Amino acid sequence: TQIVFQRALSLPLYVLQTMEINPGFVTNLAQVDISRVAHQVHSMNELWGLPLQIGLVLFYLYTQVHSAFFYAIYAVAIMIPVNFVIMKIISYYSKELMFAKDERIKMILDFLGNMKSVKLMGLEIHILSQLKDKRTRELYFLRIIKLLDAINVCLWATMRVILPFITLTAAIMIQERDPSDKILTMPTIFTTLSLLAMLIHPMNAYPWVIHGLIEARISLIRMVRLLLIDKNGNFCFIMTQNR
Repeated sequence: TQIVFQRALSLPLYVLQTMEINPGFVTNLAQVDISRVAHQVHSMNELWGLPLQIGLVLFYLYTQVHSAFFYAIYAVAIMIPVNFVIMKIISYYSKELMFAKDERIKMILDFLGNMKSVKLMGLEIHILSQLKDKRTRELYFLRIIKLLDAINVCLWATMRVILPFITLTAAIMIQERDPSDKILTMPTIFTTLSLLAMLIHPMNAYPWVIHGLIEARISLIRMVRLLLIDKNGNFCFIMTQNR
C-alpha cells in the first residue's frame, strides 16, 4: 500500500491524467487490488494441489471399477469447457466492475473536495443522483458476477451426486454384459463411494480458487499500470528494450 501511494505521489500530474489514473483508481488499488493479490499468494498451492488430489483419486478409482471409470472422466470433461466459459465471462465483468468502482470513488472524492462549492450552487441532489446511477451500474456488474459464481459452484456441487450415479451405473451395465467380470463387490462399492466422496472438497473449492486467481490477475494488471510507468508516461520495460 505504501509503495502504491508513494508511486502515485511521485508521478507528474500530466502523466496521471494521460494514463487516466485518478484518486479513485489509486484508492481502489490500496483497498481492493492489493488485498486480492496478497490473499491469492496463500492459495497458490491449491492451484496445483487440488488437481493433483483429483488426479490421484481418479487413478485409484480406475483400480476399483476399471473401464467404468472413463464414464466419470467424460462427465468431468464436459464440465471443464463450461467452467472455462463462465470464468471468461466473470473476468470480463470483473474488469467492468473495477472500472465502475473507480468512477464512483473518483466522483465521491471530487464531491468531498468541493463540498463548499456544491453547497453554494445547490448541486447536492444532482450529484447524489449521479452517484446513485454509478452505484446501480456497479451493483449490476456485481450481481452478474455473483450469479455466475453461484451457477458455477452449483454445477460442481452436483457432480458429487452425478459422478457416483454414472460410475456405478456404468459398472452395473458392464457387469451385466460380461457376468464373468466381477467389478462390483461389497468392498469395491464402499471403496468407490469413499473415493468419490474425496472429490467433494476439491471440486467445490477449485472454482473459487480459479475465480480468486482471475480477480488477482486483473488487480495485478491494474497495479502494473501504475508501478511500471516512468515520469514521462512510458512503461519501464519498453524503455529498457529500446535501449
